[in-house]
Amino acid sequence: MKLVLPKITSVILLAMAVTACSGQENTSQVSGSVQVLAPMNDSKNGYSLKFIELSGLDNLREVSGRFVRFFISPRILDNRLNGPAPQGRFIKNTDGNFVPTNEQSQQLVAIYGHMQNLAKLDEEVGAGGVNHWPRDIGVAVRESSGLINNALYDGSTDSILIVPYTHQNLPIAVNGGILAHEHFHSLYYKLVMKDFKDPAGEQEIHTGSNHDRSEFLKLAGIVEDKANATSLRVDGAPKIGKGREVVVSEKLVKRYYNRYLHRGLNEGLADFWGWVYTGDPEFIASSLPDFKRQRSLNVAEYEVVSLVAAERLRSITASYVNFNSRQAYEEYMRDMAYSLGTKYSRLLKLFTDKSAESRGVDALEMRKKVATWIVKTLPVFRQDFIDVEASTYYPPTRFLTVLSAQIPDMNEKECQFMVDIINSAETNSNKSCLSQNGRFEITEAQK
Repeated sequence: MKLVLPKITSVILLAMAVTACSGQENTSQVSGSVQVLAPMNDSKNGYSLKFIELSGLDNLREVSGRFVRFFISPRILDNRLNGPAPQGRFIKNTDGNFVPTNEQSQQLVAIYGHMQNLAKLDEEVGAGGVNHWPRDIGVAVRESSGLINNALYDGSTDSILIVPYTHQNLPIAVNGGILAHEHFHSLYYKLVMKDFKDPAGEQEIHTGSNHDRSEFLKLAGIVEDKANATSLRVDGAPKIGKGREVVVSEKLVKRYYNRYLHRGLNEGLADFWGWVYTGDPEFIASSLPDFKRQRSLNVAEYEVVSLVAAERLRSITASYVNFNSRQAYEEYMRDMAYSLGTKYSRLLKLFTDKSAESRGVDALEMRKKVATWIVKTLPVFRQDFIDVEASTYYPPTRFLTVLSAQIPDMNEKECQFMVDIINSAETNSNKSCLSQNGRFEITEAQK
């Protein structure tokens, strides 16, 4: 039964009427493995209602257990989410399975199911020890602030925050691709960004994504106890007067360059992770249709898959002098980071598709294989970034070189794909593929 939200809620109500044998269940004592009706997706049929097994539950009423701990309209205290648990409502059908009776309960079940699956995916691709479980997730974040239709991974609290959804499409809380996207930010944060200083300032990084954390928390109405907290502030940022050009130091340009390079790569890999998990290259558009063109992983006809050269990204970053306020510049650069991220996600999807074809393997198997290579790459990339950035601007294409080195059996077609991307982006690049020790590797072409 393929469904388009919000029809799922009405179908659940119908299921209640048809299958229920009792009224509202007291589910606070229901634990362990439980069959619950939930909207879940697969790569072929989209979203449909099915009974899924939630395992490791401590309390079905709060939908809490081994994989998720929920907080409703949370605060932040001592860098942890703090607040009451939401209360799910369920009835039991004639088969002894549970059916959620309202939208919030339905979404809690879907989130738990997806996080349970993402924990399994972590194990399969070599990231099993990166996160601690259960994951903290804040839901029903205050709607009075006006912040809607969004989600954030926050590195300081190591949590995912989900604000209310108001469109008539697939709610973000049910969208497995968006949940996988936010979950990947936790991997990038811990394997790459944690304990870094903010590349555009002097303070520790608090978030693993392209969102402005302080602004997100403010608009979401999340109160943070700042007794022991540090702010994400850019010391020494230039003050720009209206119509007056300022001199921006190369040091500051480089700080912003590094910030938005990381944000772009992080967003691109997170979008790729959403596709790895769902198999749906349009997963963002399912909830946020206005972003279909910008964020689809599909490569349009006649589109050239490419990356931006370091010189070009540096020039974009140095455009600070053209803005009348830092806020306008930050918004512009966030858009640029998403654009860079889409370049990464599309070329990685295309690489995965071509790899599956050249290796003759199943599409899902190939997605997981590339995900495994990415997990191996991230800590290596972190150190490579530290080493290279000390003396120059880190080229966006260099991530592909680091990734290629982690592919133990890279074939010629895969190598040539990477080389073509690198050579087309970087001025004077002359990379080629060399067969050595049973695999192809990227090297400098012989002159």
